[in-house]
Amino acid sequence: MFKVKLFGVAILFLISATTYCGDNKPHQETAQTSVPEKSICELLSKEEVGKIMGTNFEEATTSLHTVDASAGSYVSQCGYYTNKGLQHVAVLVRHFKGTTFPQSAEEFFAASKSGDAEIDAEMDKALQNHIKVQGLGDFAFFYSQWESNSLVVHWDKSYEMIISMYKFDLDEPTIEKIKQLAQAVKKLF
Repeated sequence: MFKVKLFGVAILFLISATTYCGDNKPHQETAQTSVPEKSICELLSKEEVGKIMGTNFEEATTSLHTVDASAGSYVSQCGYYTNKGLQHVAVLVRHFKGTTFPQSAEEFFAASKSGDAEIDAEMDKALQNHIKVQGLGDFAFFYSQWESNSLVVHWDKSYEMIISMYKFDLDEPTIEKIKQLAQAVKKLF
């Protein structure tokens, strides 16, 4: 049962994370234009994530990794698992040179609409209850959906990071830890 739930949450995370590919509006790149070849799991070890989160992660697994350095594109997701897989943190980073990601929570959720009434109602609820975060990028916010809490960060217009937590409370100490994790991830790019 747990693996089915985990698979369902991962699929919904990927759907919402990959639905929007930007509007291809040209913009001036302000960040490093080359992208790393390594996956998030290779760039950020389970020990490093565990130190930030105050948790011993037992496993780190790459679930998605594609790079086209010549096009300036990078998509990578890593899951960090603890408590025999009952808790996890997933980190997704996307960069598409020349593509602008949504610049507000409203744009992000509008782009993530699926056409399924139940899923879209959950997205509307997540939008209504999102928590804005200052100082992480162009814009950032936390939202909750089903049993998962996520932080979305967009920076330099063409970078998107989504850190999703399963079975972690969205309390103040956890929010601070996830913000630290986001800062650590941003330093890699």
